Amino acid sequence: MPDLMVEQPLRDSIDNLQEAVRRQVEAYFTLGKLQLIEYLAKVGTLLFTSVVLVILAAFFLLFVGFAFAFWYGARYGSVGQGLLIVACAWVVLGVLAYLLRGVIFSNPVVRKLWTIFFKKK
Repeated sequence: MPDLMVEQPLRDSIDNLQEAVRRQVEAYFTLGKLQLIEYLAKVGTLLFTSVVLVILAAFFLLFVGFAFAFWYGARYGSVGQGLLIVACAWVVLGVLAYLLRGVIFSNPVVRKLWTIFFKKK
């Protein structure tokens, strides 16, 4: 009978330990889920903001190009030549953007994502 008395507190301690470990693991997974949601929200916000800014910049440049073409047409008599100048400027800007894509696009995006995911709290 004395062996049963010793076994019961040991069994209770093991059961309590198992329950504590289970709760700790659940809390760890919940924390991981919350951190993932936070990171995804930050990345989604960054993506959405970047897309909106790019669209606004593209419309701005489009209207500036048309304004230049019509100004050139009024000033020198040929809107077609103004549109051709704007098209050539777009080609030059496109080639420059392609050649400098790492510096202009990739590096800032990687740096921003790095700060989102690996920033010390």
